Amino acid sequence: MRELTKREFLELSLKGALILTAGGLVDLPRPSGAQSIPPYLSPSERGALRAMAARLIPQDSDPGFLELELGSLMETMMRVTPETRPLVPLGLKGLDESARAMFHKEFVGLAPAQQDEILRALEGGTASGEAWKALPSSRFFRLVRMFTVGLYYSHSTARRMIAYPGPGQPHGYPDYADLNWS
Repeated sequence: MRELTKREFLELSLKGALILTAGGLVDLPRPSGAQSIPPYLSPSERGALRAMAARLIPQDSDPGFLELELGSLMETMMRVTPETRPLVPLGLKGLDESARAMFHKEFVGLAPAQQDEILRALEGGTASGEAWKALPSSRFFRLVRMFTVGLYYSHSTARRMIAYPGPGQPHGYPDYADLNWS
């Protein structure tokens, strides 16, 4: 059996805690009245969120957001952040409304240049769609960008790409630069 990295351990621990808290495992008895966790995002919303993150940090000579496989972690982080949780499904609905208004297709079905055009409209607050009456498109854009960039640069591969060894440590604590982050 291979050794887990810290990131894998933390991700698995978070997912396990969420599942166990809700009693969602089939073989475990649930406390009376407990329910399993319903899906946070639909498959189409999940695809739109990942497509948006892929355009924010695309792959070039370095891996992009999707290549580091951070989509599930981002969805989990958004789900457990109380201020974010209700905004994301509404924003993803608005993202597809804007895509249909501009190009007559959903966001994931558009060419990268068209997706970029929609993201510029979101960022500028000029996107069309009913959802943007309840949630400003620029706020949704900033929210997704914050999660995307934050998760991307918390990944050890991204930190190595920019030659960031990690935060400094006080005397007596392990130096992050000496730890194996792979």
